[in-house]
Amino acid sequence: MRKGRRMRYSMIFALAAAGLLVLGGGCTPQGSQTVSIDQEPPVRSDADLRPGVETGPYTDVDMGPSVGGQAFEPVEAAPPPPPAPQVRTHTIQPRDTLYSLAQRYLGSGKRWQEIQAMNPGLDPKKLPVGKEILIPAQ
Repeated sequence: MRKGRRMRYSMIFALAAAGLLVLGGGCTPQGSQTVSIDQEPPVRSDADLRPGVETGPYTDVDMGPSVGGQAFEPVEAAPPPPPAPQVRTHTIQPRDTLYSLAQRYLGSGKRWQEIQAMNPGLDPKKLPVGKEILIPAQ
């Protein structure tokens, strides 16, 4: 008995679905075209896909030569900053030591040997006042 009921309900459902297809015009949505296997599908343009959007070489997507209808000039990149100086000079003053100069210019007095290496013949115990020496870059 149950089997008969299921069969009856499935038959009713199939007939109802077939009736909707016949009455409703098939499975195609309202306003669309049906295409047979032999025909090419209709070609859609951007205007069909996005109504109200202007199509052309520059759309609102790629920004083109203007933004918001206003023309703009491309901004040129700023030139790179000049390279930092590799060597500085210092004129020796009374009471200067290589340690104090390294602390002032290089950030650590322990780097005094770098100053001595750039100035061969410089005696670290007797710095001649008024002599110009080279200081390495930090």
